Amino acid sequence: MHNAISDTAIGVLHWDPNVKTLERHVYDVIQMRTNYDLKRARKFPRESLDALTTDGESSAMAEVEAVLLERASDASAETTARSAEKMVALRQLATGDRLVLGLLDASASGATSKVDLMRVTGFSNAEYLTGRGRTIGGRSVHSRARAEARIAQASTLRAARP
Repeated sequence: MHNAISDTAIGVLHWDPNVKTLERHVYDVIQMRTNYDLKRARKFPRESLDALTTDGESSAMAEVEAVLLERASDASAETTARSAEKMVALRQLATGDRLVLGLLDASASGATSKVDLMRVTGFSNAEYLTGRGRTIGGRSVHSRARAEARIAQASTLRAARP
């Protein structure tokens, strides 16, 4: 209501007192803006990037990451070497853990989503969840691998700037 009155007072909205009362004008403005907001919300639904499914996945974030990876240019030699070093370190930490090593292999082959990781590894849902639940430094291997991909991509984009 305050916006309708202040917009009328500063001239953003036109009000002719000969046509309708100020009360009716404010009511009409509120109704018009509410209808506009509703139509816009239906046309452009919001989706949280942080919302997780029961499996701990964010479908919106996975889609954003996939698009960013498609748009990114090839990684620099430095970024590629750093990623390889990180992967070696992760493998050393996961020595003897078939599930974690399977997820690392699948991630290295380009799998990023739960479906991709399960398809590449051949893991059941229980095996995937167990492997993903095992953490390195407080983060799941899957999340760590995705974070490494984002870091590598950001480094590539920064290096490409003039």
